[in-house]
Amino acid sequence: MKYHVDVVERRRDYAVIAQIACNGHALPQGSPCSPVISNLVAHLLDMRLVKLASETGCTYSRYADDLTFSTNKKEFPEDIAVPSGTEDSAPHVWLPGEALQKVIERTGFRINAKKTHQMYRTSRQDVTGLVVNKKINIRWEHRHTVRAMVHSLVKTGTFQILGVTHKDGHAVLEKRPGTLNELHGMLGFIDSIDVYNKTHTSDALPDERSSNEKVYREFLIYNTFYAAQAPVVICEGETDNVYLTLAIRSLATEFPALAEVMPDHKIRLKVRLYKYPSSSTARLLDLKDGGSSVLSNFIAAYKKETKSFTGPGLTEPVVILC
Repeated sequence: MKYHVDVVERRRDYAVIAQIACNGHALPQGSPCSPVISNLVAHLLDMRLVKLASETGCTYSRYADDLTFSTNKKEFPEDIAVPSGTEDSAPHVWLPGEALQKVIERTGFRINAKKTHQMYRTSRQDVTGLVVNKKINIRWEHRHTVRAMVHSLVKTGTFQILGVTHKDGHAVLEKRPGTLNELHGMLGFIDSIDVYNKTHTSDALPDERSSNEKVYREFLIYNTFYAAQAPVVICEGETDNVYLTLAIRSLATEFPALAEVMPDHKIRLKVRLYKYPSSSTARLLDLKDGGSSVLSNFIAAYKKETKSFTGPGLTEPVVILC
């Protein structure tokens, strides 16, 4: 069983942090400061709740203002949560326990009752967007939505995303055109969970490519090569990239199509040299660390997999240099 609690901060002694991190009296959405600030603000709360959870036989976890208490006990600890009524009147409505209430209020927070609920192992246990029943997983609805976004992208060149937009000075949640970076982030998040499960369970063989990986690969080919904003050059390895970069820089004035000398005398390359990253990108594209055999396989796969793309079309060349 898991008891999920949402808290609201009531203290007023964080003015300096707020002045440093905020812009226009508001913390920008997606600010990288957010997790750090939430951990600073909730540090004392964490220490006290870890102690309470240990004393009651629970595991405590927190992300920002979402608190979760988990236990395998048949009876949920009353210090954490208690049912609000009898089995006949309100069997699934739970209230914060007295000990939990005291700790949260003593630390300067209050509980948001509207977002506080109990989750059982017989139902889907959803914690901060992750399903955590038997293993960490992504909701199937989210996987389906992201897969549909990729399909729309490769077929039309665009896709819609449910996000925050501003109308008449108010933030509203509605569908809007999505960006490649947003979709890349969603796919990377799903892939990170799948990779974790592959290394910690025996759900899939290491050499098998799952349907999620195929969708992610389709996006990477489209984003990295098919819809590239500049000519892409793929060399046999990182050393070739170094030599080619130096050559283009030294001959920038003679080959203006390859590089541009800026007013401050810095040289900006007009081509993109593909880097071999130690990440999911190289793994899913099968480019690994390069080499002639790897590039040969990539050429054959690229031609086959881009046949189904019906978006705006290839606008920049992809040059493979051997």
